Amino acid sequence: ICHGVQLVAAADMVRGKRVTCYEHVRLELETCGGIYVAEETVRDGRLVSSPTWREHPAFYREVFACLQEAVPA
Repeated sequence: ICHGVQLVAAADMVRGKRVTCYEHVRLELETCGGIYVAEETVRDGRLVSSPTWREHPAFYREVFACLQEAVPA
């Protein structure tokens, strides 16, 4: 959430992924190969992102949905 995507970007885990984030981090996200999506919550595989704390309800719905799915072997 918010600037947290910077950690994922620094770990080279956003390349080719659809992600949302705080507006001021968008350039960094795109520079690292992420695809910015202007939505309250974005899920790409098991990566869930939201731009600010205001989106906590939607963010946690997606996180819980991820936790309910079987992990691929």
